[in-house]
Amino acid sequence: MMTRPKKVTTMNVIWLIGVAVAGFIMFRASNKQQKEFYSSLVEISYSENLNINVIKAYNEHGTYILNDKYHLKGRTPLLYTTKKFEDGALFSVYESVYIPSVDRIEAPFSLKKKANNDTLYLTQGIDTFMLKLLIDTH
Repeated sequence: MMTRPKKVTTMNVIWLIGVAVAGFIMFRASNKQQKEFYSSLVEISYSENLNINVIKAYNEHGTYILNDKYHLKGRTPLLYTTKKFEDGALFSVYESVYIPSVDRIEAPFSLKKKANNDTLYLTQGIDTFMLKLLIDTH
């Protein structure tokens, strides 16, 4: 014996529209908060002089965020390191050279940068890292 499909009632349609509107409002509010957060971040620039202790660092969509205040590109390459990093790629081109980037370094660490210089110096315990600041040219 087959059962009949339930009828779509006016109450079900109103409920569905209410859920859709509430979801849209929540999405817009979340998007606005995210835009405000990203616009409040200070980009580490060529002309800046910095000496900060980084307590919190994470990669968010290609942006490496430091202490929820500063940011730089997550692909900023390590020029020199005393720490050994393994290439985590599942597949790599034959004889390719792995160059780790800043997003491989976990907090806490200290960061120093001199004004009008494109080199960042990070220290973490006994490990030292030297990075090249990527600068947009447009």
